[in-house]
Amino acid sequence: MKASRAIGWILLIGAAALLPILFKGAYVHHVLVMCLIFGFSALGLNLIFGFAGQAAFGLPAFFALGGYISALLSIRLGLPFWVALPSTMVIAAMFGFLIGYPCLHLRGIYFGITTMAFAQILYYIASNWISLTRGPMGLVGVPVPRIHLGSFDYEFETGFKYYYLVLAAIVVTVWLFSRLMKTPLGRAFVAIRENEDLASSIGIHPFWIKMIAFMLACTITAIGGSFYAHFSRFMSPNEFQWYYIGLTFIMVITGGMGTVMGPVIGAVIFTVLPEVFRAIEQYRNILTGTLLILVVIFFPEGIMGLVNRRLERKKAVSSQPPGRGGEVDPV
Repeated sequence: MKASRAIGWILLIGAAALLPILFKGAYVHHVLVMCLIFGFSALGLNLIFGFAGQAAFGLPAFFALGGYISALLSIRLGLPFWVALPSTMVIAAMFGFLIGYPCLHLRGIYFGITTMAFAQILYYIASNWISLTRGPMGLVGVPVPRIHLGSFDYEFETGFKYYYLVLAAIVVTVWLFSRLMKTPLGRAFVAIRENEDLASSIGIHPFWIKMIAFMLACTITAIGGSFYAHFSRFMSPNEFQWYYIGLTFIMVITGGMGTVMGPVIGAVIFTVLPEVFRAIEQYRNILTGTLLILVVIFFPEGIMGLVNRRLERKKAVSSQPPGRGGEVDPV
Protein backbone atom coordinates (compact mmCIF):
# COMPACT_ATOMS: atom_id res chain seq x y z
CA MET A 1 0.00 0.00 0.00
CA LYS A 2 2.82 2.40 0.89
CA ALA A 3 4.62 1.56 -2.36
CA SER A 4 1.52 2.25 -4.46
CA ARG A 5 0.93 5.51 -2.60
CA ALA A 6 4.54 6.58 -3.23
CA ILE A 7 4.18 5.72 -6.92
CA GLY A 8 0.99 7.76 -7.04
CA TRP A 9 2.75 10.78 -5.53
CA ILE A 10 5.65 10.46 -7.97
CA LEU A 11 3.26 10.30 -10.93
CA LEU A 12 1.30 13.29 -9.65
CA ILE A 13 4.43 15.41 -9.16
CA GLY A 14 5.75 14.31 -12.56
CA ALA A 15 2.48 15.32 -14.23
CA ALA A 16 2.58 18.69 -12.48
CA ALA A 17 6.16 19.23 -13.64
CA LEU A 18 5.16 18.58 -17.26
CA LEU A 19 2.28 21.08 -17.34
CA PRO A 20 4.31 24.22 -18.27
CA ILE A 21 6.07 22.24 -21.00
CA LEU A 22 2.87 20.85 -22.48
CA PHE A 23 0.91 24.11 -22.19
CA LYS A 24 3.04 26.96 -23.46
CA GLY A 25 2.47 30.69 -23.25
CA ALA A 26 3.06 33.38 -20.63
CA TYR A 27 -0.64 33.64 -19.76
CA VAL A 28 -1.01 29.88 -19.16
CA HIS A 29 2.15 29.85 -17.05
CA HIS A 30 0.80 32.76 -15.02
CA VAL A 31 -2.41 30.83 -14.27
CA LEU A 32 -0.45 27.70 -13.34
CA VAL A 33 1.70 29.67 -10.90
CA MET A 34 -1.38 31.26 -9.32
CA CYS A 35 -2.94 27.80 -8.84
CA LEU A 36 0.01 26.77 -6.69
CA ILE A 37 0.23 30.09 -4.86
CA PHE A 38 -3.44 29.97 -3.83
CA GLY A 39 -2.79 26.37 -2.78
CA PHE A 40 -0.81 27.69 0.20
CA SER A 41 -3.72 29.85 1.32
CA ALA A 42 -6.10 26.89 1.03
CA LEU A 43 -3.70 24.59 2.91
CA GLY A 44 -3.39 27.05 5.77
CA LEU A 45 -7.15 27.49 6.10
CA ASN A 46 -7.66 23.73 5.90
CA LEU A 47 -5.30 23.19 8.84
CA ILE A 48 -7.23 25.41 11.24
CA PHE A 49 -10.71 24.93 9.74
CA GLY A 50 -10.69 21.42 8.30
CA PHE A 51 -8.44 19.60 10.78
CA ALA A 52 -8.64 21.66 13.98
CA GLY A 53 -12.28 22.62 13.44
CA GLN A 54 -11.90 26.35 14.19
CA ALA A 55 -13.85 28.71 11.93
CA ALA A 56 -11.09 31.28 11.41
CA PHE A 57 -12.97 33.37 8.86
CA GLY A 58 -10.28 36.05 8.72
CA LEU A 59 -7.31 33.70 8.26
CA PRO A 60 -6.99 34.22 4.46
CA ALA A 61 -6.07 37.84 5.23
CA PHE A 62 -2.68 36.45 6.26
CA PHE A 63 -2.11 35.78 2.55
CA ALA A 64 -2.07 39.54 1.96
CA LEU A 65 -0.20 40.17 5.20
CA GLY A 66 2.53 37.74 4.17
CA GLY A 67 2.79 39.48 0.81
CA TYR A 68 3.13 42.89 2.44
CA ILE A 69 5.72 41.70 4.96
CA SER A 70 7.86 40.04 2.29
CA ALA A 71 7.53 43.02 -0.06
CA LEU A 72 8.46 45.53 2.65
CA LEU A 73 11.45 43.48 3.78
CA SER A 74 12.70 43.35 0.19
CA ILE A 75 11.96 46.95 -0.80
CA ARG A 76 12.67 48.84 2.43
CA LEU A 77 15.47 46.70 3.87
CA GLY A 78 16.86 45.27 0.64
CA LEU A 79 16.62 41.66 1.85
CA PRO A 80 16.80 38.97 -0.84
CA PHE A 81 13.82 36.66 -1.30
CA TRP A 82 15.64 33.78 0.41
CA VAL A 83 15.85 35.84 3.59
CA ALA A 84 12.52 37.64 3.23
CA LEU A 85 10.53 34.38 2.93
CA PRO A 86 11.66 32.73 6.19
CA SER A 87 11.48 36.13 7.93
CA THR A 88 7.89 36.46 6.72
CA MET A 89 7.08 33.02 8.13
CA VAL A 90 8.45 33.98 11.56
CA ILE A 91 6.67 37.36 11.62
CA ALA A 92 3.39 35.77 10.44
CA ALA A 93 3.63 33.22 13.27
CA MET A 94 4.17 36.08 15.73
CA PHE A 95 1.12 37.90 14.36
CA GLY A 96 -0.78 34.63 14.66
CA PHE A 97 0.12 34.44 18.35
CA LEU A 98 -0.82 38.07 19.01
CA ILE A 99 -4.18 37.66 17.30
CA GLY A 100 -4.81 34.10 18.44
CA TYR A 101 -4.13 34.67 22.15
CA PRO A 102 -7.21 36.83 22.76
CA CYS A 103 -9.37 35.24 20.04
CA LEU A 104 -8.86 31.58 20.91
CA HIS A 105 -10.41 32.08 24.34
CA LEU A 106 -13.65 32.35 22.36
CA ARG A 107 -15.45 29.41 20.79
CA GLY A 108 -17.35 28.76 17.60
CA ILE A 109 -18.76 31.65 15.61
CA TYR A 110 -17.40 34.23 18.09
CA PHE A 111 -13.83 33.21 17.30
CA GLY A 112 -14.56 33.41 13.57
CA ILE A 113 -16.13 36.87 13.80
CA THR A 114 -13.20 38.19 15.84
CA THR A 115 -10.67 37.00 13.23
CA MET A 116 -12.77 38.75 10.58
CA ALA A 117 -12.49 41.97 12.59
CA PHE A 118 -8.70 41.63 12.67
CA ALA A 119 -8.69 41.06 8.90
CA GLN A 120 -10.60 44.31 8.46
CA ILE A 121 -8.14 46.12 10.73
CA LEU A 122 -5.24 44.87 8.59
CA TYR A 123 -7.04 46.16 5.49
CA TYR A 124 -7.42 49.65 6.98
CA ILE A 125 -3.77 49.70 8.08
CA ALA A 126 -2.62 48.76 4.56
CA SER A 127 -4.93 51.37 3.06
CA ASN A 128 -4.08 54.28 5.34
CA TRP A 129 -0.48 53.89 6.52
CA ILE A 130 0.74 55.79 3.46
CA SER A 131 4.33 56.27 4.64
CA LEU A 132 4.82 52.51 4.97
CA THR A 133 2.48 50.81 2.49
CA ARG A 134 1.81 53.68 0.02
CA GLY A 135 -1.90 53.09 0.70
CA PRO A 136 -4.16 52.42 -2.30
CA MET A 137 -1.21 53.01 -4.67
CA GLY A 138 0.35 49.80 -3.38
CA LEU A 139 3.93 48.59 -3.27
CA VAL A 140 5.58 48.37 -6.68
CA GLY A 141 8.86 46.92 -7.81
CA VAL A 142 8.99 43.91 -5.50
CA PRO A 143 12.14 42.06 -6.65
CA VAL A 144 11.91 38.59 -8.14
CA PRO A 145 13.79 35.71 -6.48
CA ARG A 146 17.37 35.53 -7.63
CA ILE A 147 20.27 33.13 -7.09
CA HIS A 148 23.63 34.88 -7.24
CA LEU A 149 26.71 32.79 -6.46
CA GLY A 150 29.92 34.27 -7.86
CA SER A 151 29.63 34.27 -11.64
CA PHE A 152 26.38 32.27 -11.49
CA ASP A 153 23.34 34.53 -11.70
CA TYR A 154 19.82 33.14 -12.16
CA GLU A 155 16.53 35.02 -11.89
CA PHE A 156 13.03 33.56 -11.65
CA GLU A 157 11.68 36.35 -13.80
CA THR A 158 9.30 34.32 -16.01
CA GLY A 159 6.22 32.34 -15.14
CA PHE A 160 7.87 29.19 -16.49
CA LYS A 161 10.82 29.47 -14.08
CA TYR A 162 8.73 30.66 -11.16
CA TYR A 163 6.34 27.73 -11.52
CA TYR A 164 9.02 25.20 -10.65
CA LEU A 165 10.15 27.25 -7.65
CA VAL A 166 6.61 27.34 -6.23
CA LEU A 167 5.99 23.70 -7.19
CA ALA A 168 9.03 22.60 -5.18
CA ALA A 169 7.85 24.67 -2.21
CA ILE A 170 4.30 23.33 -2.22
CA VAL A 171 5.44 19.72 -2.65
CA VAL A 172 7.62 20.08 0.45
CA THR A 173 4.78 21.82 2.33
CA VAL A 174 2.22 19.13 1.45
CA TRP A 175 4.67 16.39 2.44
CA LEU A 176 5.39 18.04 5.79
CA PHE A 177 1.65 18.63 6.25
CA SER A 178 0.87 14.95 5.67
CA ARG A 179 3.61 13.90 8.09
CA LEU A 180 2.35 16.35 10.73
CA MET A 181 -1.17 14.90 10.66
CA LYS A 182 0.25 11.45 11.54
CA THR A 183 1.96 12.74 14.68
CA PRO A 184 0.36 13.05 18.15
CA LEU A 185 0.05 16.80 17.51
CA GLY A 186 -1.89 16.21 14.29
CA ARG A 187 -4.17 13.72 16.04
CA ALA A 188 -4.69 16.32 18.78
CA PHE A 189 -5.93 18.78 16.15
CA VAL A 190 -8.56 16.26 15.04
CA ALA A 191 -9.49 15.44 18.63
CA ILE A 192 -10.15 19.12 19.32
CA ARG A 193 -12.31 19.29 16.20
CA GLU A 194 -14.38 16.26 17.12
CA ASN A 195 -14.97 16.99 20.82
CA GLU A 196 -13.03 19.67 22.64
CA ASP A 197 -14.30 18.74 26.09
CA LEU A 198 -13.52 15.04 25.61
CA ALA A 199 -10.05 15.92 24.29
CA SER A 200 -9.46 18.02 27.40
CA SER A 201 -10.46 15.11 29.63
CA ILE A 202 -7.70 12.88 28.20
CA GLY A 203 -4.91 15.38 28.80
CA ILE A 204 -5.01 17.55 25.66
CA HIS A 205 -4.83 21.29 26.35
CA PRO A 206 -7.36 22.74 23.86
CA PHE A 207 -6.18 26.35 24.02
CA TRP A 208 -2.52 25.68 23.23
CA ILE A 209 -3.29 23.02 20.63
CA LYS A 210 -5.55 25.50 18.86
CA MET A 211 -2.86 28.16 19.23
CA ILE A 212 -0.27 25.94 17.54
CA ALA A 213 -2.73 25.11 14.75
CA PHE A 214 -3.55 28.80 14.25
CA MET A 215 0.09 29.88 14.16
CA LEU A 216 0.97 27.12 11.69
CA ALA A 217 -2.03 28.05 9.54
CA CYS A 218 -0.97 31.73 9.55
CA THR A 219 2.57 30.73 8.55
CA ILE A 220 1.50 28.48 5.65
CA THR A 221 -0.93 31.12 4.36
CA ALA A 222 1.76 33.82 4.57
CA ILE A 223 4.13 31.69 2.48
CA GLY A 224 1.64 31.92 -0.38
CA GLY A 225 1.44 35.69 0.08
CA SER A 226 5.21 35.99 -0.08
CA PHE A 227 5.37 34.02 -3.32
CA TYR A 228 2.51 36.12 -4.70
CA ALA A 229 4.23 39.44 -3.92
CA HIS A 230 7.49 38.43 -5.60
CA PHE A 231 5.64 36.98 -8.60
CA SER A 232 3.24 39.86 -9.28
CA ARG A 233 5.89 42.37 -8.09
CA PHE A 234 3.04 44.44 -6.64
CA MET A 235 0.98 44.46 -3.44
CA SER A 236 -2.14 46.52 -2.74
CA PRO A 237 -4.89 46.53 -0.09
CA ASN A 238 -7.17 44.79 -2.61
CA GLU A 239 -5.66 41.47 -1.55
CA PHE A 240 -7.38 41.94 1.84
CA GLN A 241 -10.82 42.12 0.24
CA TRP A 242 -13.57 39.66 1.15
CA TYR A 243 -13.51 38.22 -2.38
CA TYR A 244 -10.18 36.50 -1.74
CA ILE A 245 -11.25 35.40 1.74
CA GLY A 246 -14.46 33.85 0.39
CA LEU A 247 -12.63 32.29 -2.54
CA THR A 248 -10.23 30.50 -0.18
CA PHE A 249 -13.13 28.97 1.74
CA ILE A 250 -14.66 27.82 -1.55
CA MET A 251 -11.37 26.14 -2.49
CA VAL A 252 -11.19 24.25 0.81
CA ILE A 253 -14.85 23.18 0.79
CA THR A 254 -14.77 22.05 -2.83
CA GLY A 255 -11.48 20.18 -2.52
CA GLY A 256 -12.42 18.53 0.75
CA MET A 257 -12.01 19.81 4.31
CA GLY A 258 -9.82 17.68 6.51
CA THR A 259 -7.90 16.15 3.60
CA VAL A 260 -4.30 16.87 2.66
CA MET A 261 -4.57 17.26 -1.11
CA GLY A 262 -8.16 18.51 -1.27
CA PRO A 263 -7.42 22.22 -0.75
CA VAL A 264 -4.72 22.17 -3.44
CA ILE A 265 -7.18 20.58 -5.89
CA GLY A 266 -9.80 23.18 -4.92
CA ALA A 267 -7.24 25.95 -5.46
CA VAL A 268 -6.49 24.66 -8.95
CA ILE A 269 -10.18 24.41 -9.87
CA PHE A 270 -11.19 27.84 -8.62
CA THR A 271 -8.13 29.56 -10.02
CA VAL A 272 -8.63 28.09 -13.48
CA LEU A 273 -12.45 28.38 -13.66
CA PRO A 274 -12.65 32.19 -13.36
CA GLU A 275 -10.14 32.39 -16.22
CA VAL A 276 -12.16 29.94 -18.31
CA PHE A 277 -15.30 32.01 -17.69
CA ARG A 278 -13.52 35.31 -18.39
CA ALA A 279 -14.95 35.36 -21.91
CA ILE A 280 -18.42 35.69 -20.38
CA GLU A 281 -17.47 38.18 -17.68
CA GLN A 282 -21.04 39.11 -16.73
CA TYR A 283 -21.90 35.49 -15.91
CA ARG A 284 -18.59 34.43 -14.40
CA ASN A 285 -19.53 34.79 -10.73
CA ILE A 286 -22.94 33.22 -11.35
CA LEU A 287 -21.43 30.15 -12.98
CA THR A 288 -18.76 29.80 -10.29
CA GLY A 289 -21.36 30.12 -7.54
CA THR A 290 -23.63 27.59 -9.25
CA LEU A 291 -20.78 25.09 -9.44
CA LEU A 292 -20.09 25.55 -5.72
CA ILE A 293 -23.76 24.93 -4.87
CA LEU A 294 -23.77 21.74 -6.94
CA VAL A 295 -20.60 20.50 -5.23
CA VAL A 296 -22.03 21.18 -1.75
CA ILE A 297 -25.30 19.42 -2.62
CA PHE A 298 -23.92 16.34 -4.37
CA PHE A 299 -20.41 16.09 -2.83
CA PRO A 300 -20.68 17.66 0.65
CA GLU A 301 -17.40 16.02 1.71
CA GLY A 302 -15.59 17.61 -1.25
CA ILE A 303 -13.74 16.02 -4.13
CA MET A 304 -11.01 14.33 -2.09
CA GLY A 305 -13.51 13.33 0.57
CA LEU A 306 -15.48 11.48 -2.11
CA VAL A 307 -12.31 9.86 -3.46
CA ASN A 308 -11.23 8.75 0.01
CA ARG A 309 -14.67 7.30 0.73
CA ARG A 310 -14.59 5.30 -2.49
CA LEU A 311 -11.09 4.01 -1.71
CA GLU A 312 -12.09 3.00 1.82
CA ARG A 313 -15.14 1.18 0.48
CA LYS A 314 -13.01 -0.64 -2.08
CA LYS A 315 -10.47 -1.56 0.61
CA ALA A 316 -13.24 -2.85 2.90
CA VAL A 317 -14.64 -5.03 0.10
CA SER A 318 -11.23 -6.49 -0.78
CA SER A 319 -10.45 -7.26 2.88
CA GLN A 320 -13.62 -9.31 3.45
CA PRO A 321 -13.36 -13.10 3.22
CA PRO A 322 -15.04 -14.69 0.19
CA GLY A 323 -18.65 -15.80 0.62
CA ARG A 324 -20.22 -18.90 -0.75
CA GLY A 325 -19.24 -19.67 -4.30
CA GLY A 326 -16.04 -17.68 -3.93
CA GLU A 327 -17.88 -14.35 -4.25
CA VAL A 328 -17.16 -11.31 -2.14
CA ASP A 329 -20.00 -10.20 0.10
CA PRO A 330 -21.34 -6.79 -0.93
CA VAL A 331 -20.78 -3.76 1.32
